[in-house]
Amino acid sequence: MSKWISFGLFILLIIVGIFYLTSQKQGIVELRIGTVLPLSGDLSGLGLSAKEGIELATEEWNSKGGIQGQRIVLVHKDDMNNSKETVKQIGNLIDENKVAAIIGSISSETSIVGGKYANTRKVPLINPTSGDPRVTVEDGIRKEFVFRVCLTDEIQAKALTEVALQKLNLKTSAIIFDRRNPGLAEHFKSTFEKKGRTLFYKAYSSYDTDFSALLNDIKDINPDVLFIADFYTRVNIIAAQAREIGINSVMLGGVGWDSHFLNFIAINNGYYTAQFYKDDPRREVQEFISKYKEKFNNTPDTTAALAYDAANLLYTAIGSLQKIDRTEIQIALNRIRNFNGVTGTMAMDSEGNPKKDVFILRIKDWKIDHFYTIK
Repeated sequence: MSKWISFGLFILLIIVGIFYLTSQKQGIVELRIGTVLPLSGDLSGLGLSAKEGIELATEEWNSKGGIQGQRIVLVHKDDMNNSKETVKQIGNLIDENKVAAIIGSISSETSIVGGKYANTRKVPLINPTSGDPRVTVEDGIRKEFVFRVCLTDEIQAKALTEVALQKLNLKTSAIIFDRRNPGLAEHFKSTFEKKGRTLFYKAYSSYDTDFSALLNDIKDINPDVLFIADFYTRVNIIAAQAREIGINSVMLGGVGWDSHFLNFIAINNGYYTAQFYKDDPRREVQEFISKYKEKFNNTPDTTAALAYDAANLLYTAIGSLQKIDRTEIQIALNRIRNFNGVTGTMAMDSEGNPKKDVFILRIKDWKIDHFYTIK
């Protein structure tokens, strides 16, 4: 009996050895990609949209055989829109899950620290939605392993200034913003004041729900523009309270406004930057919308579209490689040119930012309407 047991173990060792050698020759059987997104907490709606966009892109690549015969496996982590949790979960993805690259997070606050940590670990990270320049360049130093597919705050601010001053002839502004994410507000103030005047500029806490004191001060000065630099969840609250006390200023904001759940009644005749809209006639956009609706029974928002592009951009870069490792992926991302995404055709610049068009959307008659495109 012992001879047969020994013989069985011998055969088993041979099989394991053959499998090991074959896997070493062929490379990794599965390609693990991590995501760090707020799947719970105040930005969970955006996090879930991003997750769905990434999952759709991944499903499409896997249906065609994955990348170089390797099936893409997603490992999702929830950072709850908390910077400490972002760093912790990126560490888990690197050390425990051995991911090749990471997609995330959502807010600039979490993405700045998350990108910094991923960069120190030399793991490619591609960000779908954070516009703060510090995501990819901080204190003048390029985070070489960090990239993004969304517009920077600076580009958005220039576009919104052009719309306010040149298209709408609005000359004065009040600017309010979440103190955790001041980038867009700072850039809009800087660009707007070249030809207009800022009458009010103030931050609020992420935990505030009653903005009456802030808004009553704004009502007294009656600015042409009320610029709210925040995500739609808080913009909805602020806009409703502003209209309730009689503020009639034109409201402007950034890509964080884009959502099916934006308060169209309070923000009617408002304008915001976008990188995707459902009536864009381009074939790739309409195909994406159709596939997204079929899979998730919902219309995609800009966050889903950006995350879809982030995943596809990453997979395209990886697919161009003969050897898949983190450093080679970083090099391949730097080489991206003329990537045709649903949020526009883009190329990476020297700071890891995309060059692409800016859409200005308007809330008109309580519906989203394309107003203007800035090349």
